[in-house]
Amino acid sequence: MHCMDQKIVIRNAVPEDAPFIAGCVLAAIGMYDFKQKPDIFDSMEAVCAASDTLYSWKNTRMAVIQNPGCQDIKNTTVGCLISYPGEFYLEARDRTWQQGFAGGKKEDYSSAAKETGDGEYYLDTMAILPAFRGFGIGKLLLQDGIRKGHTKGYEKITLIVDKEHQQLHDYYGSIGFHDVGEVLFFGTLYTKMSV
Repeated sequence: MHCMDQKIVIRNAVPEDAPFIAGCVLAAIGMYDFKQKPDIFDSMEAVCAASDTLYSWKNTRMAVIQNPGCQDIKNTTVGCLISYPGEFYLEARDRTWQQGFAGGKKEDYSSAAKETGDGEYYLDTMAILPAFRGFGIGKLLLQDGIRKGHTKGYEKITLIVDKEHQQLHDYYGSIGFHDVGEVLFFGTLYTKMSV
């Protein structure tokens, strides 16, 4: 980071955060590098601006740098984490994917594996701006997501990680997550982890 003694504040997202959240969702699945917006960006922004989708601003917590002494990055949003109760997943999945990935076309996602389910609080998507990675912001967001799940009464907080990303798996492990199974999701094998 550019200035010393940064203060990172985690806050609830607001509707105006939808473009940033859309960028995070697309970055997390390898479709966006925070530079060149893909064609799907506007559709994903609409998904994030809605109140009833998986990637809604209502399900998102934002990481913001607040440091009055650092004018070049003061009040800069640097990352986000999307999370929600597992019971919400199936209800919102088709609506989310049809609007965001199918461009409104009817697709049948009923045979797709479930990432989460009843009795779980799911940490779905997290991304940090490239210039702010490596400073512990992701850990703050994950710890906040865990607290949020516990506050809502969930004992089981889950996420999935691509089996090919051992470094990310180890990172989640360092925060306290452990393997609880596998999920084959759209042809990719993921490890399900819980804390």
